[in-house]
Amino acid sequence: MSNYNIYNTDYQLLFPNNLKKYKNLKALALQIEKELKINYLSEIEKLAIFKNLSSQSNKVLSQLAWQFSIDNWQESLSKEIKINLIKNAYWAHSKKGTKKAVEDCLKMLGYPITLQEWFEYNGNPYTYKVIISGEAFQETWITELIELIEKYKNCRSILETATIEFNSKNSQYFLGNYKIIEMEKEFIGVHNDIEKYKDLKLGLFRIIEKEVSNV
Repeated sequence: MSNYNIYNTDYQLLFPNNLKKYKNLKALALQIEKELKINYLSEIEKLAIFKNLSSQSNKVLSQLAWQFSIDNWQESLSKEIKINLIKNAYWAHSKKGTKKAVEDCLKMLGYPITLQEWFEYNGNPYTYKVIISGEAFQETWITELIELIEKYKNCRSILETATIEFNSKNSQYFLGNYKIIEMEKEFIGVHNDIEKYKDLKLGLFRIIEKEVSNV
């Protein structure tokens, strides 16, 4: 079996004997060989697209997102998240409308959330709550979360409240002497044009702080 392959073959060896005597053809073969090895052979592995997602360009990943109808795709996402969305696209669509699909989708995008369905907290039938928790919170999350949840939840479920729990960035945590501040306020500026969201409120806005005493 020959030891040659497309990466190390001298392309002049492919010429039939009656053409090997022509120097101009040898020069052409060398130029073709150089062009292929420099500009094309390095791209061959990428033809196995799903096997080599990490080596694909953002343009290719965007085309795959369109092909698989990924609802939560954003060009600003990191490459790692984009690849995970593509790998999980089939599962996400097959389980769409379930609590598991919604939670996995949002956690994949970095949102620290938990969903509670109405029968888990004795709420009104077919309602649900969103609990956001973590080290930080961004105001844009609420609008983004509701839009994403609408795409993945079942049609009958209605968002009742959103609970936000996060630890203050400036806190230093030690044992004892903590205070919890709780407040409730209107959920302003989110889906004002949708009837079912007109009375939506932040159910609980909680900040855990270190209560420091003067020593």
